[in-house]
Amino acid sequence: MLRLNSTPNPSNAFNKRIFDKKRILGGSTFLVTFLMMILIGTVVCLRNVDFFSSRDLSGKQSSLRGATVTDDSDKSTESEGGEDRTSMIPSSTIPSDFTNAVSQLAVTDKDLDWDDTIFQHFESDNDPVVLESHKLLFFTVPKNSCTEWKQLFRRMMGYEDWNKPPFLHPHDPRTNGLSYLGTYDKDKQEEFMTSPEWTRAIFIRDPLERMLSAYLNKGLSEERYIKRWCCKISPKETEEERQSELEYLEKTNPSCVPLAPWETQPNVDTFTFETFVNEFMFQCNDKHWRPQSQRMYPNNWKFLNFIGRMENLHEDAKKLLQKIGAWDEFGSNGWGKYENMSMFERARSDSTNTHSKDRFAQFYTPELKKKALEYLKGDYQNKYLNFTLPDDVDESSI
Repeated sequence: MLRLNSTPNPSNAFNKRIFDKKRILGGSTFLVTFLMMILIGTVVCLRNVDFFSSRDLSGKQSSLRGATVTDDSDKSTESEGGEDRTSMIPSSTIPSDFTNAVSQLAVTDKDLDWDDTIFQHFESDNDPVVLESHKLLFFTVPKNSCTEWKQLFRRMMGYEDWNKPPFLHPHDPRTNGLSYLGTYDKDKQEEFMTSPEWTRAIFIRDPLERMLSAYLNKGLSEERYIKRWCCKISPKETEEERQSELEYLEKTNPSCVPLAPWETQPNVDTFTFETFVNEFMFQCNDKHWRPQSQRMYPNNWKFLNFIGRMENLHEDAKKLLQKIGAWDEFGSNGWGKYENMSMFERARSDSTNTHSKDRFAQFYTPELKKKALEYLKGDYQNKYLNFTLPDDVDESSI
């Protein structure tokens, strides 16, 4: 019978201990080698990071949002108006700490105010229209011929119905087919707002004249705009509903009572300009008479490089379209009832005719003018708009 030997063999035990030691030693060697490789790699990476960081902070290659870092040999870029749009920071003034460099660049002259609603897309005339084909960013302003401008932009984009119903009033961004700044990503928005290759334009209007136009067009017109948007008056089917609405207005908004019911057409007697200025202008801060200075945040006005005037609408519109290479094809022809006029050709005499001046004097008493100017004073304080107060108004009085 084969008997298993239960007595351990000293020789086998010794060999096993030798094997175990070699295995442990081999594993340790591998671990040490692996750790050394990691250490060497880390050192190399740190050296490279130090090299590139030093290069970025002192050389020409570095650029951060809102500023351009250059050395002393670079030259600044100026806009048409002569204003320096590119911030220059000599390499000797840039701190070695990258975080401090970022904070220093964040307050440079080229920085945009990203809280501005012009970078958001949510309603008509909020964010500017984008024409990438002509590198134009256009800030429409209600009561400043924005209807015709939108017709023009649709024409430039190839829409054949640009001057036909239902696009005679192409204000709805959901249906007009125009491109708006708020629909682009932040990098594109910054390019459109800061690139010297882009034209950023707006047309402005005498604030008092624009205010009167808003009253006549939105207060007295058949569309009953003020009834709908300021007073929340709406069509009612029964006399009982109309009476209920009237009682509600008497309690909540007495200024709107003369405008009720919906079916009545306002006129200069039932809805006077005095009522509009004293009771509606401040309480209903609507975009059609809101100060033009509120079109964008104050810090973003400096990025505009073309500001046209409604008083010189035809001439300034022609200058703008010639600047972007669009006048001959889209501005010089195809306008008017018979499509045989240039854009805004009829506006040549409208801004200076006697009727316009008489109408202004008819509605603006000295008291109403002062009241309106209190509301519009931001327009006169904005240096980019460059409006001047009427001769008979003292700046200290508003």
